[in-house]
Amino acid sequence: MASFTSIHDTNLLIWALEGLASGIAPAGPLLDRLKGKIEDRQAKWGLTEREAEHQRLVEMALQELEVLGLYERGTKSVTDEGRHLLHRMQKEKGRAPIIEYLAPRLLSGFDDVDAFLCLLAKRGDIKIPRVPGKRELGLEVGHRGRKKADVETPEALQAYIDVTFERVKQYLPDPGRFKERAAYWQSNSRGKRHYDVVRTIIRDAALADFEYGDVKYKVVRDRLWYLGIVNWSEHLPEFEGEICYSIYKQDQSPADPERLHLGSCIGPLSVAIPGKAQAAFNQFVRELWTRFGELSRRTVGYVPIPDLRDAYCRALRISDYAFNDLFRRFARACSEDKVPFICNWETADIGEITQKRLPIEVPGIGIRKAVAIQRIG
Repeated sequence: MASFTSIHDTNLLIWALEGLASGIAPAGPLLDRLKGKIEDRQAKWGLTEREAEHQRLVEMALQELEVLGLYERGTKSVTDEGRHLLHRMQKEKGRAPIIEYLAPRLLSGFDDVDAFLCLLAKRGDIKIPRVPGKRELGLEVGHRGRKKADVETPEALQAYIDVTFERVKQYLPDPGRFKERAAYWQSNSRGKRHYDVVRTIIRDAALADFEYGDVKYKVVRDRLWYLGIVNWSEHLPEFEGEICYSIYKQDQSPADPERLHLGSCIGPLSVAIPGKAQAAFNQFVRELWTRFGELSRRTVGYVPIPDLRDAYCRALRISDYAFNDLFRRFARACSEDKVPFICNWETADIGEITQKRLPIEVPGIGIRKAVAIQRIG
């Protein structure tokens, strides 16, 4: 079976398909289009992360579009399926057509996706501990004026590895794997920052049952997150590190027109279709108020939108996109006095802004990064 290219962002494939359908040449002009789209998004949201520079970005996009049946490289043309998908996207103005086309194909034709789903089914949640810093662990971090080679010695790395192991071993599926990978990377990472070496060891150990490794894990995770099949966060109070969890339903229940029913290596799954799933708005408001109350006690009133989104999605097992749609509806209802709440917005810096931790674009207000919700009446 096929395997993904190293493109994390599904949007790049859609942008490439749109460009090819409009007649842009599958070479330099297409690369310029993709870079322009990335730069526009960076500027709009103030993203702090940067896209990796891929010399083969266009080649990888074309390769995957062909595997997905959307482009024919031999004739340099978008297929009928590709044009139909673009037509639906333009007509329906949403992500439902993309999910309905891509999800069945990704869950039935990719070895790495199968391995990811099997790992998730086996673990329940995939947990990858956060890497503690040397200072946090009480280790020497160097002194001004000293050379890096005099501070980041093999002995210092060994001490860092040993103390870190005691901190994270309870969260690893096989603690022995940590020691195995530590021995390997101590011999093969000369010259690299100690933090980066320990981070690699932890992720290798945490993903011991995933044969495709950390890089491919993140690619598959990001694709399934985009499709509303899994969700993940590195900022949940319950765990210091990353938690990836399922938001699909796994059952034999009768077909639901608001959900997409799929076959997979772990059995039948169903996922919510954006724009079709009619979540109970009153339930959303109740749960939002609960999550806000929990978080606001730690932040003196204002809660960063990404933190509120992460907490809500984890508790209710929904996608980030579903939360955004419901939250925008809530904000609009507040401004129109249709719910007994008001929102006060904060535009101050909230630290790291990534595609996974975006602010929210509020109708009629603009992009906002934090909110304080008050009950009235």
